[in-house]
Amino acid sequence: MDIFIFNGGVLLKLIFAIGSFYFVQTLIGGIVFQAIPAWLRSHNVDLYTIGLVSLAMIPWTLRVLWAGGGERYRVTASGKVRSKQIVIAGQVALAVILIGLSFIHENMFITLISLLILLSLVCCTSEIACDAYMIENLNSKSYGIGNGLRIGCGYLGMAVGGGGLIYLCDKWGWQSSLLVYSALLLFLLLPLLLAPSINQLPVTEKSYQRPSLIKTLKQPMMLKAIVLVFFFEISGRLISSMLSPFAIDAGLSLENLGKVTSFGGAACGMLGTLSGMLFIRIIGYRWALLLATLFKCLSISCFIILSLQPDINPIWLIISYLFFNYTFSVGLVCLYSFLTTQASLKQAGLDFTLFQCGAALAAGCSGYIGGIVAHYMGYVTLFNLTLGCALFVLIFLYRSSILKAV
Repeated sequence: MDIFIFNGGVLLKLIFAIGSFYFVQTLIGGIVFQAIPAWLRSHNVDLYTIGLVSLAMIPWTLRVLWAGGGERYRVTASGKVRSKQIVIAGQVALAVILIGLSFIHENMFITLISLLILLSLVCCTSEIACDAYMIENLNSKSYGIGNGLRIGCGYLGMAVGGGGLIYLCDKWGWQSSLLVYSALLLFLLLPLLLAPSINQLPVTEKSYQRPSLIKTLKQPMMLKAIVLVFFFEISGRLISSMLSPFAIDAGLSLENLGKVTSFGGAACGMLGTLSGMLFIRIIGYRWALLLATLFKCLSISCFIILSLQPDINPIWLIISYLFFNYTFSVGLVCLYSFLTTQASLKQAGLDFTLFQCGAALAAGCSGYIGGIVAHYMGYVTLFNLTLGCALFVLIFLYRSSILKAV
């Protein structure tokens, strides 16, 4: 949508605003699904209980139920747009919830889970407005910049929210670290406050078509795409929430784990992003996804071998952790690049929300199941189960017709 006549200053302001709110979105994910499981394990909380942190994925799984209503509020019948206001309000709410979390102790688990679910609810709802803000305010020639910011700042936010918070908790303690992160969220409102934003759609854009979930499900290949998303995510998420506890049980300190997940995780994520884009360009969606899944099988096999060792070499543990992060990012880039071809332009937000809900459902189930399996059957069984899921995806991609027409 070519709303603004772009000059360097306007585009730069938009770049900072878009980058900041995608950084914040994934920073919250890093806090919830990387830092908190490691923090709980460092206080000797059992694996079964840590697995319950995955309940925070419930809002991400169900947000398709209110996505249509949220879109109708964001853009009124008269064409008034509230994307920027929703993003600002959501980010302030996230900062307030982090302040509340800073007063929580590891034995206050019900309160902790309740605040994490609330944090995820606010985060996943405001993300819909974040995506809309980018689409509304960038012109078609700048969409590549916007999507690059989504991926790059996303990995940076995950690294800072996960490994960064783990490191700070070891140095400064739980409460001080979260208060610093809360202040960071408020500071990151500045780029959005300074950035331009449309407040009213042009007359030609006011025509409104009610988003339809039924219409989405009737689209060709849509159900197969949802199945692919679900099992592709399970094949990675089943062990991702248990990797930090596994590293700590293997003897890695919180400080070293924080360094690996922050700096190493960000670097491998960016490298994986670039690799995924390159694979798609050279060999296409289908073979790129197959190659990414094969890489994932190899990385899971590394953890199977490590878990069978009586004494785990920290160097090999770190290498395996970084290789898994690389393969995970390659897979996500290949998967979501394919999914963009399946979303309808008339209701792309709802279509993409449905895909993301499928991914969130897989992540939530995986975290819970992963905690149970690791607690009662051990890490070896968990890693073997994950490898089985990855092999299923590999066979599904090879034999299915879902990607052959793309």
